[in-house]
Amino acid sequence: MIDFQEDFNIDPELTACPTCDAPLSARWQIQLHHKFSQTETNTKLYGKLLHDKRNIQVACWNCHPSHISTKLIHWNELDFCKNLDIKPRSKTHGGKIG
Repeated sequence: MIDFQEDFNIDPELTACPTCDAPLSARWQIQLHHKFSQTETNTKLYGKLLHDKRNIQVACWNCHPSHISTKLIHWNELDFCKNLDIKPRSKTHGGKIG
């Protein structure tokens, strides 16, 4: 099981969203945004690597689901692989599915 604070180095004293600076009054307001999304295909190709802390961005309950903040990072497969220092696995980028 993922330890929310420990695995993603979230400051327990966090009082504002690091993405949009909105005040946070409760821990439930914090969400984790995956820079490279958790689509079915991405999950088949990369599994638990999608939950690597380098692919996670802390956001509040308001800016995360709405993607209202321009500070939310969105990676494509090549960005994800470069930041995790791994080779792409999709057929599009020379990998093999399955």
